[in-house]
Amino acid sequence: MGVERIGLFGSFARNPPSPNSDVDLLVELKTPSYAAMIELYDFLSILLGAKVDLIRKGPHLKDRFLQAIEKELTYA
Repeated sequence: MGVERIGLFGSFARNPPSPNSDVDLLVELKTPSYAAMIELYDFLSILLGAKVDLIRKGPHLKDRFLQAIEKELTYA
């Protein structure tokens, strides 16, 4: 999958999550591709048994959005 770094943010990072919470992850890939993101999404959804939201870190992210994520981000 080529994951360089992966970090947790959102409700799982802030507080005890609710039963309906998804797992929000910021991902840095060695070689970004749509196929790699789909493969990672499928793998993590099965592994965690929860809905997963993957955000790929890159120049397409707005600075303010990335700054908000990084305030609560915990890298694995």
